[in-house]
Amino acid sequence: MAEKRCQTVRKLNPDFVPGDDEQWAWIMEYPLHFPGILHGDRICCASVIQKYPQNHDHEKNDSGKAYGGPGHYSAGNMIDPYSPIHKLPDAAGQPEKDLDYRILYSITRQARKEGDLNPGLLHIALTINLYEWAGIRRENMQLSGIVHGDSISAVLSEEAFWKKFGRSNPDLDLIRKLKRHGVEIFACGQTFLNQGFQRQDMNPDITCALSALSVLSTCQLKGYALMTY
Repeated sequence: MAEKRCQTVRKLNPDFVPGDDEQWAWIMEYPLHFPGILHGDRICCASVIQKYPQNHDHEKNDSGKAYGGPGHYSAGNMIDPYSPIHKLPDAAGQPEKDLDYRILYSITRQARKEGDLNPGLLHIALTINLYEWAGIRRENMQLSGIVHGDSISAVLSEEAFWKKFGRSNPDLDLIRKLKRHGVEIFACGQTFLNQGFQRQDMNPDITCALSALSVLSTCQLKGYALMTY
């Protein structure tokens, strides 16, 4: 039964490495088959079979074409396996290769449920995946995030997160990969300390900022576009 479940999840994500019933799988290649599951959500492969037994095979839309067919929906080639993209070369609003993209993400929203990834961090990954696919050079992307408000727990170290919530911090790997691709994630030092945390509780991949106010105002005065999540 476990192998059958793994085969089913592999249909959804060809890069899935099979394991036991408790192994987590990323549901990303065919999200249209799984209403209510967001990009980046983690779900046990056994739960997929139980909750969506009718969706094991590629369903067809009204045109007769399978959802998520080859080239239609794919994991981003930069921040894998997070925030896959639709490849739409003929769509309007394509990124312009002669622009420098300076973007600051104000991240205040918590994950929707326990174990989910932070939506603001996922949108940074989505930006990288979209722009990289569109041919924007990495040196033309200056992306930063400022985590504050209700989302501050996302920047906790693994040890501090375990101490606070009794489970692993789901955002650690995503933050690590974003930093590897040149994204600087700030945390509001005022919020962090006001929540009762200490400086040593912060993820070392995060930059502690004096405040979200100072980061938001300074970056916008430097010409950064502001996106809020």
